Amino acid sequence: MGVILKDIGGPSVIGMMAFEEMLSSFEESLAIGAGFSGGPLQPPLGHMTADAVLAMKVLISSDGDLEAASEKIKEIKENFWLEPELAKVATNTISRKSEQVKRGPVTKAMILATDGGLTRAVSDRAKFTYDKLKEGNKLDNIVRMLDDEKVENVENACSVLFSQMMGKDIKIDITRYQGCARRSPNAFLKRYCGFDTDAAVEITIDGKK
Repeated sequence: MGVILKDIGGPSVIGMMAFEEMLSSFEESLAIGAGFSGGPLQPPLGHMTADAVLAMKVLISSDGDLEAASEKIKEIKENFWLEPELAKVATNTISRKSEQVKRGPVTKAMILATDGGLTRAVSDRAKFTYDKLKEGNKLDNIVRMLDDEKVENVENACSVLFSQMMGKDIKIDITRYQGCARRSPNAFLKRYCGFDTDAAVEITIDGKK
């Protein structure tokens, strides 16, 4: 890897991010901490290079079998991501944008693997919102309920992931989160706190807080 990086000249930031994400297509990536930006700890609409690499390798080894490639991507999403549902939605979104540039078997496999997840995610949220509106809840309260559920899912998934990595019983509780941790407050950063998160986290390891 060092020789490759030395010989390719001055790599861009995006190029290095893409390279790191490719590393997450290796089974060992989680154990050695490589490729996290394309693996389980990925933010919702991050980069999907690892999915593309996986799709290409399965398509090559299976003589272009789209079903085989899509099933492998689906398996990875469901078993190795903190938020499997959002991981599918993210891959589907990125793949459809990619098809606006160039269509091919890789994007087809990625879309095939995630179309069902996207449909269910939208349907479940639409039904939940509809039912809560019928009960008389205000829309901003319903959004808060969905956000609270998302945070709880992240807490539970992170607890399981780090417990497995460390061989200890680890519980993670996000007690506060908001935007503008380092940057000057503006409407965009306040609304999408994932870009500059200011968070407080309570961690309990083997019963010790």
